[in-house]
Amino acid sequence: MKKNELGDPLEGFNIKVDSSSDIIKIEVQNHYSRIHFFNFNFNNRERNSCTVYLPDGIDFQTENVNSHIEANDVNNNLILENTNGKIILKNTCGKLKLSLTNGNVELTADSTKGIKADLTNGKFTLYAGINFSGSFDISTVNGKITNDWKKDGLINDKRNLKGKVGISDAEIKISTTNGSIKMYSK
Repeated sequence: MKKNELGDPLEGFNIKVDSSSDIIKIEVQNHYSRIHFFNFNFNNRERNSCTVYLPDGIDFQTENVNSHIEANDVNNNLILENTNGKIILKNTCGKLKLSLTNGNVELTADSTKGIKADLTNGKFTLYAGINFSGSFDISTVNGKITNDWKKDGLINDKRNLKGKVGISDAEIKISTTNGSIKMYSK
């Protein structure tokens, strides 16, 4: 939606908000994009966007198709499922459960309460702070693991990385099929 369209009613969209239980459900359907078999964004149409502000202590779960998920400065536990898009997380420290098909994950964090990430046809990039710690179990089927984050306690071969770094018991389990996993110091 463009700035000059803000006063106009939405056409081609259905937005449903259900808050009748302890779960708030927001569903956005873009009927315009369903008319076209392929939408390559040639006309620079903006993607649908929904911004959610979370108070601390509330778990958040979303399922997404053909778009990106971004979270910044979030302490909450997150369950994020995405198909055909990116997941970008900056300064998140709650438990993360990520599921992604056909896209990439980029995580920048100083700490975590745990990560479980399963990717198909995508790469996972971690930018870890100096005190990032936990028990690592990282693997790829058709890809490789690059570990520029040199820490004692990690055993790394081409397709697996395992071990414990630091004092945290956070479990960090990342797996990908047809994609690489890269770890960097931030």
